[in-house]
Amino acid sequence: MEKKTLLVKEPGFYRLMLMLALPVIIQNMITVGVNIMDTVMLGSFGEIQLSGSSLANDFINLFQIACMGVGGGASVLSAQFYGKGDYNNVKKTVAIMLRVILSVAVVCMVISLFFPEELLRIYTADTAVIEKGAIYLRYSTASFVMMAITMTLTLILRSIHDVK
Repeated sequence: MEKKTLLVKEPGFYRLMLMLALPVIIQNMITVGVNIMDTVMLGSFGEIQLSGSSLANDFINLFQIACMGVGGGASVLSAQFYGKGDYNNVKKTVAIMLRVILSVAVVCMVISLFFPEELLRIYTADTAVIEKGAIYLRYSTASFVMMAITMTLTLILRSIHDVK
């Protein structure tokens, strides 16, 4: 009977895992750090401002989930094409993914810029919180396109082992 071990004894395995994981860890730490700084800064302004930003972040989180969904689906296809050496279809997959996610970003930007109060009214009826949340959402709108591109392309790059 063969004894199973939890440790991998292949030379270089842990070094490779660290090289792959470190950029992902750093990226996630930066994202969390920015969110923490938002909370700290807005918390010093008051409860209503903090509640407004939290309310606006509900919609921003939905947008991020859409980015992760589109990017995740495209990364599965890209990984399969990359594994077969079919680089032309990897490029096509990335191009389609970018078209889709940029369309989603533009729609979310239009909603956030022109209808933020109506959007936030879905979550609460508190007009003071909605007013502050609308301000936060309008400012956040500027990052939607870059957020869409970076989140989805990061997933693609991870799927083809290019995370350096």
